Amino acid sequence: MHLGMMPWVLRDVNLGANVLEIGPGPGVTTDWLRERVPALTCVEIDPELASSLKRRLGGTNVTVAEGDATQLSFPDASFDSAVCFTMLHHVPSRELQDRLLTEACRVLKPG
Repeated sequence: MHLGMMPWVLRDVNLGANVLEIGPGPGVTTDWLRERVPALTCVEIDPELASSLKRRLGGTNVTVAEGDATQLSFPDASFDSAVCFTMLHHVPSRELQDRLLTEACRVLKPG
């Protein structure tokens, strides 16, 4: 996703204070998001990408977890919002895509 689109895509969207980003990859959108929210948690399935993000973003308002977003380790209602950009096509089946989105909904606070 071209970062120039981010202000347009998220125009009029209140992400809240505690945001979940699923599938940040190398962290291009993560860098944009972390400047705009108090707390950002990223879940990345690729161990190398997760490790790179942890090294680069350590000591910031970003927490990086290596994991599978179809089986999130967070309690219900943990986040104000959840976002994912240009990653859903990497999830290999509709069933897994459905599970990922179901998990994202589970960890969102009501409202």
